[in-house]
Amino acid sequence: MPTPDVRASRERPILRVVPPAPPEPPKRAVPWRSAALATLLVVGGFGLATLIVQRAAADALTAEHPAQALGWRPSDAEAMARLAERRLERRETAAAERLALAALKRDPTSGSAFRTLALATEDPARRDRLMTIAGDRMKRDIPAVSWLVADRLRKGRLAEAADRADGLMRAWPVSMRGTMEAQLRRLAAAPGGAELLAARLDADPPWRAAFLLNMARNGDNPGAAMAVYTAMAKGRKPPSEIETGSLVNRLVKDGQYPAAFLVWAQLLPPEGIANLADPYDGGFEGLPGPAPFNWQFFDRSGVIAEPTPNPDGQGQALYLRFTQAPAANVLARQLLALPPGRHTLTGRWKADGISVARPLVWGFRCAERNVAIVDPGTSLSGTTDWTTFSGTVDVPAGCQAQWLTLSSPGRARSDGEAWFDDLKITR
Repeated sequence: MPTPDVRASRERPILRVVPPAPPEPPKRAVPWRSAALATLLVVGGFGLATLIVQRAAADALTAEHPAQALGWRPSDAEAMARLAERRLERRETAAAERLALAALKRDPTSGSAFRTLALATEDPARRDRLMTIAGDRMKRDIPAVSWLVADRLRKGRLAEAADRADGLMRAWPVSMRGTMEAQLRRLAAAPGGAELLAARLDADPPWRAAFLLNMARNGDNPGAAMAVYTAMAKGRKPPSEIETGSLVNRLVKDGQYPAAFLVWAQLLPPEGIANLADPYDGGFEGLPGPAPFNWQFFDRSGVIAEPTPNPDGQGQALYLRFTQAPAANVLARQLLALPPGRHTLTGRWKADGISVARPLVWGFRCAERNVAIVDPGTSLSGTTDWTTFSGTVDVPAGCQAQWLTLSSPGRARSDGEAWFDDLKITR
């Protein structure tokens, strides 16, 4: 049996000493490799920098100096297309076509190259085909799309003309306003064009308001404008009160009173149509609809004239309050379209301290000649609780429209206040 000392010696680990490995000899440096790598980096960096400079120079020159841009980058398709345009402007048709074809060889999607080829050819069918490609690839391009709009209008392809004009107006709302608005007015005057344009405007494009206002105020064809507005009345977004007012006031200015009233009445919302009467909104409740076939009130020095809650708590009434300063003459007015014959104006009023020297007068004037039909009119003064007043007027033949006016004639200083309500005109 082994002794404890023998067992302990068997359990001890045996340690061996491993001599260190000899150091590796240093690798011999190869000087030419480092130099070659450095040279390669320098040359590559210089080449990249040169390429960047060339590209930047070509990009800067392409728009204004395409020939110089090609000197920096001979295969630049955009510069070729630009240079082709310049050659065409100088009537160098062959050179323009050659450059445009070269541009398309390098960039088959170049819309400007197709446009140049279209303008250079004498073949109408080929020009149409090439310009259509140009317009489809460059929907914001002014020359190509303008050409297509005019061409489609001339050929009666109204829907396409409207679509392309819409795109150009959205892209260039300021610079293209005059040109495209003129084309859209041509569209409105074409058979079926008013309905087509109304449908486009019903989508509320961003150029809608400016176009409608300009067409109404400055267009040379009020009849076409009327057709567009009338067609829009059937859509989801009929003309606004401001848009309607621009056309109505244009027709009134031109002396087309019956047409103005017809358009105004047709474009009223249902609430207004349900309350059509003479005068309109005789209760001063604020019914919808623009002037002049709705009320106009004039706040001037010396008087306040505005609809306010009726002091008796029944709806609204026209309220007037005078100060000591002389007031302006006309305080409120509305344009009417009464037929010839005798008519009676009735209403209710309430007053406190209205001077006889500065009465309130309801009068009628013929709009065409701006002369009084009845003089002095229905004159009211004094202090009274709510009471009824009335007056008559004989509208002569040839007087297509009449101004119903409330005025305060005279130059005396005055104070006091008054209310008017429930105005009606009957035959």
